[in-house]
Amino acid sequence: MTRTTTRRAAIAAIGLGAALTVFAPFASAQSVADIKKKGEITIGMLVDFPPYGTTNAQNQPDGYDADVAKLLAKDWGVKANIVPVTGPNRIPFLLTNKVDVLVASLAITPERAKQVAFSTPYAAATIVLYGKTGTSIKSAADLKGQRVGVARASTQDVAVTKAAPEGTEIRRFDDDASAMQALISGQVDAIGCSVTVAAQ
Repeated sequence: MTRTTTRRAAIAAIGLGAALTVFAPFASAQSVADIKKKGEITIGMLVDFPPYGTTNAQNQPDGYDADVAKLLAKDWGVKANIVPVTGPNRIPFLLTNKVDVLVASLAITPERAKQVAFSTPYAAATIVLYGKTGTSIKSAADLKGQRVGVARASTQDVAVTKAAPEGTEIRRFDDDASAMQALISGQVDAIGCSVTVAAQ
């Protein structure tokens, strides 16, 4: 999809600034000292969220988040073991110690803060709605009767669900790419996503 076939509709109620962060659980089984002693840190990272997380020609994690993950490991003097995660499984991976920390484009929300501790944000994203040309969405009220796609368990899922009036059909997909494909194929009328994703 190109910009010429889409219409961007930023909705005030959904215009949520999302801080993308590295974070660790409150009840982590490991401390920084434990990780340093082990000599390796296992870092969960999305690989379907360019330019933050993607894979390179060798199918290895790449992008801005990979750079941040490697810098964190370097700062701690340990080897970085980057593990691909998805939007829905990134917090469960952290809480079950499958990863030590996440550098996974995760926005700070009150619900998430009940489960995990966030670092200082290192980036920000704005959540918007995109629809095909002719889709008239100027406010959250205009979502009534619309089919809106979002990536499951994402910040846009939370924001759209909160802002959408009764009568909005919210369709959840495994990732942003699937939601975008649903828009292109006409399965949904609009998608909630970050400006970064929409620009891809």
